[in-house]
Amino acid sequence: MNKLLIVYSTWAGATHAVAKKISELLQERSFVVDIQKANSSITIEEYDGYIIGTSIHAGKTIKSFREFIKINLKQISAKPTAVFAVCANMINETENNRQETSEWIKKSLAKYSTFKPLSIGLFGGAFLTEGTDFNNLNFFIRKMILSMNKNLDENQKNPDFYKNDSISDWVIEISEKF
Repeated sequence: MNKLLIVYSTWAGATHAVAKKISELLQERSFVVDIQKANSSITIEEYDGYIIGTSIHAGKTIKSFREFIKINLKQISAKPTAVFAVCANMINETENNRQETSEWIKKSLAKYSTFKPLSIGLFGGAFLTEGTDFNNLNFFIRKMILSMNKNLDENQKNPDFYKNDSISDWVIEISEKF
């Protein structure tokens, strides 16, 4: 297994950032990796395996994540595929938060009975307030994120919840499975 495709669905860019980190770590382990934003025009047949990521907001995965799985169900069910979710609920990696976030992603995948991911990675996210993904959001969503970011910055002193050790550990796990 050499060539992997990472497909991500993001709201403001946090899932994109995690996808990039996963790609870098896999490349260090000699994988060839491409990254693409989820949409209906992706050609996936040339890859040996897949990693599909989504952010979770209010307990729901992003529509483009679910649509990508629906459109490509036959291919991703036939090849090794891992899934990851980026969610502010994982700001603190407690067992309760992990269970709750895991249930949200499993609920989203439940209707695809033939799809059995190798692994599901759960990571904290961030409220990004710049970049292409953020700038493509509508005005009201951008304002809401800016407000949430300010509140988190005041309360947490850091609105970025990525835990690179968690990402690294997960990449080691899945690279052995691929």
